[in-house]
Amino acid sequence: MEETAHLIIGLVFCVLLAFLWAKLEINVEGKHGFAEKLPCWRDNRLLFRKVLGGPLTGYHFYLWTFLFAMFHLPFILYLEWSLKMEFLTLGLLAFTFILEDFFWFVFNPNFTIEQFLQGPAGGIWWQPQRIGPLPACYTYYAIGIMVFFALYLITPGDFSLLKLILEKLST
Repeated sequence: MEETAHLIIGLVFCVLLAFLWAKLEINVEGKHGFAEKLPCWRDNRLLFRKVLGGPLTGYHFYLWTFLFAMFHLPFILYLEWSLKMEFLTLGLLAFTFILEDFFWFVFNPNFTIEQFLQGPAGGIWWQPQRIGPLPACYTYYAIGIMVFFALYLITPGDFSLLKLILEKLST
């Protein structure tokens, strides 16, 4: 039960984070996806194009590094690190990344879902690799998310923080 509660609470919170991040990024990038017009470095190696769907940019590298650090902040402040909680953290982080990318298209007034599904033919140059109508990187992320969540659910661990919160709420 506690594993399920952690997962559901985390997923709901990540939907909110993904929405806020997408709205922020829409305001930063506008209609120029993948930091096309931002003054930052770009690394266009094949590995990055395959995994990310486009070039690695300085903007995205530092943003993702910042988010990785923020998702791990609870371990620094109050949560004892465990492999189980690391699996949950990485799964939620990957879920937030992919959902934010999709929300960027959903809430960006410069794009439509139809353009998103068309990929390069719809003007989405930075996501040319597709598996069906979706960017190939979505498949890679989905596999990673499922692996992290499965490892989280099967790894034994302690949920002392959640127990403490639930005890305080019930008294």
